[in-house]
Amino acid sequence: GLGMLLEEWGYQALAAGSLEQARQMVRLLGRPPDLLLSDLHLGEGPGGLAVIEAVRRDCACVVPAILITGDTSFEPGEGRGEGAQTVLYKPVQPRKLLNAVRGLIA
Repeated sequence: GLGMLLEEWGYQALAAGSLEQARQMVRLLGRPPDLLLSDLHLGEGPGGLAVIEAVRRDCACVVPAILITGDTSFEPGEGRGEGAQTVLYKPVQPRKLLNAVRGLIA
């Protein structure tokens, strides 16, 4: 649903369900993505912060990132969340997401 919303706003969205899928998509893209948008918890395996850090390492640059979470106890900083410039809490209002995306892709 999030990918469809981004495409409705005119962005190309590539979806990955794991760290390895994200890394593979970036390799196929052939360039750093304009923005990473990840959930904090991705089921089994590495979480969203690990995905952001790995993609940045692979791209050798700081790709802008938005982290989405339903964990209201999560706060960026102090060793948690440095990977994302923006943290949005679920349920994310579409206007708030659009503003965050525009602010990071400007």
